[in-house]
Amino acid sequence: MRAEMAQKQATMSRRCGWLNAWWILLMAVGCGREFAKPPGPGVVEGKLEVGAVNPEPVADARVRLVECGLSVRSEADGDFRIYGVPSGEYTARMDTVLLVDGQEQAYSAELDDSVLVVGPAVTNLGALRLNQAGQVGGMVAINDGSPALNTVIYVVGGDAIAHAGHDGRFRLDAVPPGSRQIGAARPGYMLAQAQTVTVSPGLETELNLNLEAIAAGATGRVAGTVVLGNPGPAPGVLVELVERFRSQRMIAQTDAEGRWLLAEVPVGYYELSSRHPGYRSVGMANLEIRAGADLQLPTLVLVPESSAAAAHPADADANGRLDDDSDGVADSNDNCPVVPNADQVDSDGDGVGDACTGGFLPTDRDGDAVVNASDNCPDQYNPLQANHDEDPLGDACDTDDDNDGLLDPPLGDDACPLIADPGNDPGLCLWSLIYAGQDLSGNIHLNLHEMTPEGGFSRPLTQGTE
Repeated sequence: MRAEMAQKQATMSRRCGWLNAWWILLMAVGCGREFAKPPGPGVVEGKLEVGAVNPEPVADARVRLVECGLSVRSEADGDFRIYGVPSGEYTARMDTVLLVDGQEQAYSAELDDSVLVVGPAVTNLGALRLNQAGQVGGMVAINDGSPALNTVIYVVGGDAIAHAGHDGRFRLDAVPPGSRQIGAARPGYMLAQAQTVTVSPGLETELNLNLEAIAAGATGRVAGTVVLGNPGPAPGVLVELVERFRSQRMIAQTDAEGRWLLAEVPVGYYELSSRHPGYRSVGMANLEIRAGADLQLPTLVLVPESSAAAAHPADADANGRLDDDSDGVADSNDNCPVVPNADQVDSDGDGVGDACTGGFLPTDRDGDAVVNASDNCPDQYNPLQANHDEDPLGDACDTDDDNDGLLDPPLGDDACPLIADPGNDPGLCLWSLIYAGQDLSGNIHLNLHEMTPEGGFSRPLTQGTE
């Protein structure tokens, strides 16, 4: 009997032991494994109240799940229900404006614990109490004596922003009570240290902020995960990081597990958004990239366009506002979207308003936050200072990026401008590879990696449960 069992095990070992990169796919078919289907969307419900002694229901308040962008308004009895919520963990924010003694007052709340949704079940948050929102006010100063005008003060990871006046005074309104991190930035300047305050309901917290110039070439890293709301992780989901003053963009794509990373990001004030064909975009506003620091963001979940679930107002705008600086020019057309400049003056015609370049000129001609004396391409915007061949010229202005003696197109005919090859063999940078991977839901996906003269690129060949 033992000999017979050993023979069967040896036979099975021979059948399944030879598998290479395709072994997961063949195991699913040939060895009889059946993968479970991903869970369906869930429901988040609860009730909004106000008042400590005799709580009263709050009608028409907005309830938002930040990381997927879904929102809904509460009913007359305070009840709310958000349908079509993909499985995941979310930050819940609630806000409204109530009339108190004839005066409009902001009320808000943000749950300390994340909301866990595992569809298709219902997640009941119970009764949630809104408190009068707080304020954060004070002074902002710049250590080199420059005026604080055009400084933006914001709740890091939140929605609220404010602008400092000529005297440096500012006030952030409608800040949810609790522990909040406050950031401040202006073109070329940021806070020396992160500032955290405790915001009390209905009260103003005083805070003095000091900005210092951003060191030339200073960078940080930002990483996160983006998944498609049921089925789950997928490669090739687009992630875009946008610098808020000059609207400079950096792009990343998720890997097969939904992870993404942007390294050597110039220090500054950013917002992030993610999008994918067939899904609604979602994002996060008011992010800080600090020198030498790693910023790990929570998982974002994209909701299918076909979903009937209510969406956050203005899905494409990370914070739901179309005019962040309230200067009457929508962000999409504003050459300086977070600094008020209704006149849109752009003296040098570079597409960035003068209000957002004051911290860069005249020692930084291309406005990439690297001063001319240290910039390897002082007239081409290249904040990362990429220099493939480590010669004095950066890639942005180098006519031979791989330093192999062949000029890059269009000046020359180097077939692989990033790979040193005096023989000019185009095969070094013209190839492709198909590989298989399994996501967290058990689905097998095929992916294509292509090498081109411009670099390597990956994209999925299958999306669902093919």
